[in-house]
Amino acid sequence: MDCKKNAEMSIFCKIRRRDVSFWWDNWTVLGALANIVLGGRTSKNTKVQEFIHEGAWMRDKLMGKVSESTVNTIQKIKINVDKRDYPIWLLEKTGEFTCKSAWQNLRRKGCGTFTSSRIWHKQIPFKISFFMLRLLQARIPTDDVVNMVTSRCSCCTKHEEESINHLFTCNEIARHVWNYFCNVCAVKFSQGHVRHVLMNWWIAKANNEVHSTLLQCVPSVVCWDIWKSRCAAMFENKKMSAWHIIQKFLIL
Repeated sequence: MDCKKNAEMSIFCKIRRRDVSFWWDNWTVLGALANIVLGGRTSKNTKVQEFIHEGAWMRDKLMGKVSESTVNTIQKIKINVDKRDYPIWLLEKTGEFTCKSAWQNLRRKGCGTFTSSRIWHKQIPFKISFFMLRLLQARIPTDDVVNMVTSRCSCCTKHEEESINHLFTCNEIARHVWNYFCNVCAVKFSQGHVRHVLMNWWIAKANNEVHSTLLQCVPSVVCWDIWKSRCAAMFENKKMSAWHIIQKFLIL
């Protein structure tokens, strides 16, 4: 019901033939008049047309229902009987209803973080942003997370134990991939925890708007391509290759 009330406040009814509810439709930009009147009957069947005679507002009748200031507001509303009443969605410049604007108005926004502002971007596909969220929460199924008894990393010849940091930043293939893109985008690469590598990109000073977009988006796509290559090696027996990962990125 709270959502319904909030949505109704964003709907303005343009008076034409006056076939709207006097008390419960928002036709005065004051909201539903029933919400600002103390006591009295506020029937949903009461129509605006009952307070209009020969194209003019019936002031005396209005004064018996609402305050004088509200009556003054009502009398400023022009009446046009040649057209139908129609609703206007106040949250859009066009006046047309959209689910996006309704959702933005009704949803409860949490406190944003720097990390979340980096992984969510209009140029990054949703699946990659969601993957990055799980990666940073250590919730992707690498061997160390799922507690594999025997773990052999698919990304290096030594077949070391697979972990998030080893897979995404510490092995030879990952280092080669990161070094390539760090050189292209003028970012210093320091091997270590995956969060540190990502943070180096996100806090780097951008030279222009395009460079800024690259600094934000490239790390997520690189991590995504490393993960896809790892899965292909593990489940499809395809050998991981740094150059193959780089090529997949460049053809996006």
